[in-house]
Amino acid sequence: MLPFKIGGFANIIMETTSSGQLFQRLRKQGYHLVGKHSAVKACKWAGCALRREGKCYKHAFYGIESHRCVQCTPALQFCTLSCRFCWRMMPEISKRVPYEPALICGTDAQAPMKPPDGLGRLEISPEEKWQKLPTDFEWDDAGTIIDGLLMGQKKLVSGFGAFADKKMFGEALAPRHAAISLTGEPTIYPHLGELICEFHKREMTTFLVTNGTLPQQIRKLEAEKRLPTQLYVSMVAPDEKTYLQTAQTEDKRLWKNYLETLEILKGIGKCHRTALRMTLVKRLNAGTRNTQPETLTCWSERSETALMAGAPTPEPQDNSMKARVAPTCHRNCIDGYAKQIELAKPWYVEVKSFVYVGGARKEERGLCLNDMLMMEEVREFAKLLAEKTGYIIAAEHAPSRVVLLCRNENAAEGRIIKHA
Repeated sequence: MLPFKIGGFANIIMETTSSGQLFQRLRKQGYHLVGKHSAVKACKWAGCALRREGKCYKHAFYGIESHRCVQCTPALQFCTLSCRFCWRMMPEISKRVPYEPALICGTDAQAPMKPPDGLGRLEISPEEKWQKLPTDFEWDDAGTIIDGLLMGQKKLVSGFGAFADKKMFGEALAPRHAAISLTGEPTIYPHLGELICEFHKREMTTFLVTNGTLPQQIRKLEAEKRLPTQLYVSMVAPDEKTYLQTAQTEDKRLWKNYLETLEILKGIGKCHRTALRMTLVKRLNAGTRNTQPETLTCWSERSETALMAGAPTPEPQDNSMKARVAPTCHRNCIDGYAKQIELAKPWYVEVKSFVYVGGARKEERGLCLNDMLMMEEVREFAKLLAEKTGYIIAAEHAPSRVVLLCRNENAAEGRIIKHA
């Protein structure tokens, strides 16, 4: 194993050079590590907000103040999928700690495995070899994690002090919202309910983003009455085949688990805020043809700089260029997504383009800048989806290339979250 000296994080990293390099990259990219398996990172939009240069789509859609938002995770480097469009810095699938046995402390591959509560649904073949956690590994408690996250957020925000609006800088030191979505799959953390509850005790709202592959954990949150302020599920693909390709998995049980989560979401959504989040990629899950390479190469470097800074990406100004990237959504793709929306009946659906940054730029992912949808294409996709589902187009955030659909007028009118 890697040395245990940097935040305890080395306990859950496989003994490979690449993982070690990945860890160092996380630190260089501004991740503040907390305990053995958690982290916080200041969003680029937080800096923009502090300089009064704009706010993120969560502010436009739900009223969340970007400079008072804590972007965090209790499951750093643990994920059940390896989505090709994911910008997070995660080990690639060939180097990933397998998630099921990684949660089982100190067991032998040949011995019966007794996982933590709710995490043992999928069977594990005894013939397969797994990376194990140390026998003395214990998950950090929720209170300790939150103390570390908030302390880390203050340290990260303090770096903006010299350039920030003074009033907003003071507010940023007292965050009001937690976006549990930074990296990894948060439902793997067995004390997630306590974490959410602890945030709420501190008068903070919470958004939880899950890929839906562990439905039993969602049921547990519901049963314990510890749901987040808004529960997100990532809608990765229109059908099972595309899902397996996009998520880079051969395990069809994960797709079934995801569909089960959508059914759970339908029940939760009767009286609680729910959302589906889409990340659309040309040639992969958007049902659109790829843009001609010359369309975007003239501004690719400028776009990358803007994206990493959280600023708007430039759209082609020439009308003939826009014509070459006109929306070409396939109806069967829209139908697949519409069926999932009908199954889950979420309050909100976020139709968003993939962004070519971070981990998504890795050569093994097979993606390129031209796989991003133009804002006009996102609008067209959202329009077709709205027509198919009866949802309402309520808002958009062009810098993030995202459009918000609402289930009905009540959801649209009540989308802004008001803090006490």
